[in-house]
Amino acid sequence: MISINLLPDELKARSNKGIAPQDYAVYSAAGLLAALLALHLLLGLIYVVRDIHLGVLASAMKNQEPMLKKLENFKQEYGYLFRDELLPGQGGISWSEKLYCLSKDLPNGVWLNELSFVDRNFQLRGSIISLQRNEVGLMNAFTDSLKKDSSFFKDFVSLEPGALKRRMVAGYEVVDFSLQGTLRTR
Repeated sequence: MISINLLPDELKARSNKGIAPQDYAVYSAAGLLAALLALHLLLGLIYVVRDIHLGVLASAMKNQEPMLKKLENFKQEYGYLFRDELLPGQGGISWSEKLYCLSKDLPNGVWLNELSFVDRNFQLRGSIISLQRNEVGLMNAFTDSLKKDSSFFKDFVSLEPGALKRRMVAGYEVVDFSLQGTLRTR
């Protein structure tokens, strides 16, 4: 069959014989350059973003410096309370051991309301209820048992009872007490 194509040369369909072998090298080099350029731009963008992030973190850290100085002052002033808490016997006070001793030496009818610590002064507040009306005896027994307990009293210079205060709660007489203690200096 004969085909007649009367179209001008620029509009005629060309036969697609594929890409010439010398064109492969040109297209491969252009693709490689495009990939390297894209990678370079991506790494530059990552660098800029990280630099901005680092600047933000540095300014946030500068804003925290006054708080850090307050914390350092606190550590210097009250550091003796927290040294080696987990390793008793190396200069620190094990408060978990102290609380265990308090609970172990606590007689029936006595309960604790507040435990506070200011400078080197320890204060314990509690209440006593006794149907036999021996609140003072329970208070003295509790104080004596704490003083005799070497694992509790070893870090204290003194442990003295404070004033007793009586009040009525639901028809029962309740005595509020306090114990004051002073820690040893190391």
